[in-house]
Amino acid sequence: MAKKRANKVEKQTRIPGTADPIPEEVQEAADEYVEAKREKAAWNESMNGRRERLIEVMINHGVHELDIDDGEKKLVLVDEHKLKIQAKKSSDTVAAEEAAFA
Repeated sequence: MAKKRANKVEKQTRIPGTADPIPEEVQEAADEYVEAKREKAAWNESMNGRRERLIEVMINHGVHELDIDDGEKKLVLVDEHKLKIQAKKSSDTVAAEEAAFA
């Protein structure tokens, strides 16, 4: 036999349409939040379109990686749907790795 729930959820006792008014400060904060979420969604859509165009152009030109951020990082085309940003190894790191494996 199933156990009964110890804490029963109270049923709503309010009459529809009689909710307490929301403070103006709360409503303004909620409106700002919703607007920011909408702006972010529009920005994400723009970013996705730019990424897709970059991938298409890289494939068309046979480019699979390129330096960005003044050569500190590289942008790598992983597959036809994915880009990856990788930090370039400094010459000190490369020399240390070569010495470790020598």
